[in-house]
Amino acid sequence: MRRWPKSPCKKSSKTPSLDDCIQDLDTLVRDYKRHKSSRDIENEEMAKLHQILREDGFSESDLICYQMHHNR
Repeated sequence: MRRWPKSPCKKSSKTPSLDDCIQDLDTLVRDYKRHKSSRDIENEEMAKLHQILREDGFSESDLICYQMHHNR
């Protein structure tokens, strides 16, 4: 009987343990929370900047142009 080589695309026969899966999920949740916190701070800072620029007489279109230039 001829034995064929294992396919490189075939998944490992070892199934990850429940602890490994929980640890992976924990890492994903922690990363998400850290990035969400950073985005929240950035959004808050941009809102403050928009308010200051409006108070200084800049129009909404000026703010959009500033954002486009700033995000490059």
